[in-house]
Amino acid sequence: MGEINSKAFAVVTASSKVEKWKIDCINELIKNQAELKLIIIPQKTQDTGKNAADIRDTHREVPVQTIDCTDKIQAMNLDFILDFDGTHLHSFENTCKYGVWTFLIGDAQLNQHIGFWEITNNQPVTPVRMVMASEPDNITILKQGYFPTQKHSLSKNRDQIFSSIYTWPSIMSKALPMDDMSEKAADCSANYKAPDLFDWIKLNRRLFKNNIARLFNQLFCYEYWNVGLINLPIEKLLDEDEFSIRWLGKHRNVYYADPFGIEINGSIQVLMEELDYREVKGYISEMNIEDVSEPKVNVNSSILRLPSHMSYPYLLNDNGRLLCIPETSEEKKTMIYSFDSKTNRWNMESVIMSDFSAVDSTVIRYENKWWLFCTRGDEKTQSHNSELHIYYSDDLFGKWKPHRQNPVKIDIRSARPAGTPFVSEGILYRPSQDCSQTYGGRIVLNKITKLSESHFDEETISSVDPRKNDLYKDGVHTLSAVNAEWTLIDGKRFDYSFFHFLKKLYRYYPAGSQKSSI
Repeated sequence: MGEINSKAFAVVTASSKVEKWKIDCINELIKNQAELKLIIIPQKTQDTGKNAADIRDTHREVPVQTIDCTDKIQAMNLDFILDFDGTHLHSFENTCKYGVWTFLIGDAQLNQHIGFWEITNNQPVTPVRMVMASEPDNITILKQGYFPTQKHSLSKNRDQIFSSIYTWPSIMSKALPMDDMSEKAADCSANYKAPDLFDWIKLNRRLFKNNIARLFNQLFCYEYWNVGLINLPIEKLLDEDEFSIRWLGKHRNVYYADPFGIEINGSIQVLMEELDYREVKGYISEMNIEDVSEPKVNVNSSILRLPSHMSYPYLLNDNGRLLCIPETSEEKKTMIYSFDSKTNRWNMESVIMSDFSAVDSTVIRYENKWWLFCTRGDEKTQSHNSELHIYYSDDLFGKWKPHRQNPVKIDIRSARPAGTPFVSEGILYRPSQDCSQTYGGRIVLNKITKLSESHFDEETISSVDPRKNDLYKDGVHTLSAVNAEWTLIDGKRFDYSFFHFLKKLYRYYPAGSQKSSI
């Protein structure tokens, strides 16, 4: 890719009055060194709704043209045209360097009734693609995402999509020219029909049912988590689904999750999140397993504790030094702790990132560079589960730089880290969470096909699912390597009881005011 320089673009919109996210989209492009040169509006305009803003109020100096002005457009030397209308993908293909860009959202036709069919048909995921038409019959995917369908609200389903995709054109504009970008052909055919009265009735019945179920779960359901051992090396789980789990820690008032371990003098030392239901805030505890054949568990609670929530104590061996990078997203800091064998204590050594709520930071050394994978908290709906960010550095304790296409992936099915990456037969694999059905529903294993400072690509190869006949049968969300024989995992189960409502009252006390994300 070349140097970042000013890009010239035009927008196509059905009316000068547009939704706020479209104004935000244009402003984001301009903020990142793109210049709006032209606004293209059909002769017959239509108002897009009560929340519409007039695009000309903030861009009065930009000329406005009608659709039939291709000669004038071509003379402007535009880099791309952004079609908000979605109906002119092939109208201006030969008028700019990088074609016409538009959004294709779920099963909506021309971006109408966004999220309607996903909720009505109880689909867990709403797909979105931003595509480019550079020549007839050649449509390429520039960026895509898979968002969790907000099944209880049509408006919130739309809002979570718009709050994310408004930045996509800016991200791709900064990536121009896209010389090293692998082309992905897009299928623009859609099995779509406009909803009729019976469809609207079905939608409202589905919304009512979903909201009742959501309220019931909020009041009377609790998730219980535990950690366990699998008698297999982590790479064997790429194609092995017949395995048993030895569950290790059981406690009435706490759960254990996010296990990471290392073998020391024949025993397995495990760091994990411990959460007390009476506080509703996680901290890091230690578990020592001396004999894996007959595990006798000794838990040393609160070896790392902050006023804010802590979880996901990612372990790292750096040239014989044992390091831990726990999740501290509420602090908006990513910190490295080092282990002092003389005092048997963990000490905070360095803050490697700040002013960013990194969730489940996962760090590896690969091809002579350090890479950090995480999702982002405190930003958008479900961004902590669906929005993958990458940072890189030459020095673990040095300056970390953001990947040029952050977020490199938006996919509720495979974005959030779920344990230690590993190399098998020369290929790097990354465990991640599939939260499309439920948080921590299962783990998927992704083969990374391209990893550079400017590009990232991976494909899901297999999954590690919860055991159906197991006590913890409702989810798994962390998979970490220990040695050539053992792998750590966690699992959850749902428990429904009226007494859980009384437990949840603790959230209203100051000590429990911080809501955890496991």
